[in-house]
Amino acid sequence: RDPGPASAPPSPAPPFIPKARTGDAPGAEEEGEGEGPRPLRRRVRGATLRTTVGADAVPKSAPLPPADAEAVRDALDEFEAAVERAHRDSETGSHTRPVLRDDVETQQTASSPPHDQNHSPEGAEQ
Repeated sequence: RDPGPASAPPSPAPPFIPKARTGDAPGAEEEGEGEGPRPLRRRVRGATLRTTVGADAVPKSAPLPPADAEAVRDALDEFEAAVERAHRDSETGSHTRPVLRDDVETQQTASSPPHDQNHSPEGAEQ
């Protein structure tokens, strides 16, 4: 059977080429909003940032008075003395010093792999 010229293969549809944007939101003229920004249709993270419009409503804290130089020196001297006492007390020999991880050489085995802080402990779901 000869299908004839009436059943020619259909031509493919032309490719879809979108129109260039003009900067206006589609449908902005239809809604009659004019020059103002259109309202958000869904909640967007960071969309509720503080503005300067109502900045006067927030009471400003009073500036800190100038610090008393003698009081600051006394506090600093007291702190340095406490640090010095702590250093002296840690060297008394009345207790053993804690052993830091870096001071001890560890042997890695298959049953005890090293634990990195970015890895979960064994058996923890990720």
